[in-house]
Amino acid sequence: MNKKILLWVIIIIFIISVICFFYFQKSSPKTEKINIEKPVIVQKTVPERLDNDSLLIQVNKQHCLPADYVPKDLVNILSYGITANKDLTIRKIAVTDLKLMIDQAKKEGIELKIISAYRSYQNQKKIYNSWVEKLGLKEANRQSAAPGCSQHQLGTAADFNDLNFSFADTPEGMWLAKNAWQYGWVISYPFNSEDITGYVYEPWHYRYIGVNNASEMQKSKLILSQFLDTKNNF
Repeated sequence: MNKKILLWVIIIIFIISVICFFYFQKSSPKTEKINIEKPVIVQKTVPERLDNDSLLIQVNKQHCLPADYVPKDLVNILSYGITANKDLTIRKIAVTDLKLMIDQAKKEGIELKIISAYRSYQNQKKIYNSWVEKLGLKEANRQSAAPGCSQHQLGTAADFNDLNFSFADTPEGMWLAKNAWQYGWVISYPFNSEDITGYVYEPWHYRYIGVNNASEMQKSKLILSQFLDTKNNF
C-alpha cells in the first residue's frame, strides 16, 4: 500500500469515527441532573407582630422566625403544678388555660403530660439536623421543622404524652382531639393534611391560640395553617 492510499484510509477512518461519535452522543439517553431538595426558609414574619407576641403569627415552612427570637414571658411549666418533663418552659399567656385543661382531663381520668414545649432556634437546629442525619433531607422535612420554622420557638406549642401515631387512639389522644380547642389549644398537623402543612400527622402536637380564636377556628372548619393564613397579610 503506497503512502497516498494509506493517507486516504486514515482520513476515511477519522471521518467515520467522528460521525459515529456524534450519532451515539445524540441517541444515548441523557442523565438528568439530580436536584437536592433544600428546606425553603423565608423569614416573612411581620416584626411588629413579634414585638406584640401575637398568638396568631403564622409559622410554617414558608414563614419562619428570626434566629434571635425568644418570647418575653416564658415560665417554667412545673412551677404551675402541671405535669411535665424537667425544665420545660412555655409562654405565661398559655399557662392558665393549659392548667385548666389538664386539671379537667384529670377529673375525667385522663392523665396529660407535657413532654416538649418551648425550643430555641439552636435547640431546634440540633433536633432537625439529627433527623436529617437519620432519615435524609426529604423525609426529615416531613417530620421535623427546620430551625426558625418550628412553632415550638413561639413558646405556645406543646407535645403531649407520646410522640407516636398510636397516641391518637389512646384515651389521652382522643380526649385532646375532642376537647383541647375549648381551652384554646388546637392540633397543628391533623390527619390527612400533609399536602397543606407539609408535615406528617402529629396527634401529640398542639398550639395555643386563645379560647376565642380556637372557637372561631372550630366553627370555620379550617385547619390551623389555613386559619392563620386568614389572619396574616403576607
